Amino acid sequence: MADLILTAPAPAQAFSIRQIAKFYFSPFLDEEGETTGFKQCKACGKCRKHTAGMSYTNLVSH
Repeated sequence: MADLILTAPAPAQAFSIRQIAKFYFSPFLDEEGETTGFKQCKACGKCRKHTAGMSYTNLVSH
């Protein structure tokens, strides 16, 4: 009987990491309106580097 332990399943994540990053960050543009490879946080204005095709974890960890 001690071997039978019931646990609740982990809740599904409501939003993906990509969705969270796209909500909080916008592309950082240079003086000519071209993208720079950086994303700017909409909450505090801090810029973080993000390369296309790479993970969004560095943005979300901010």
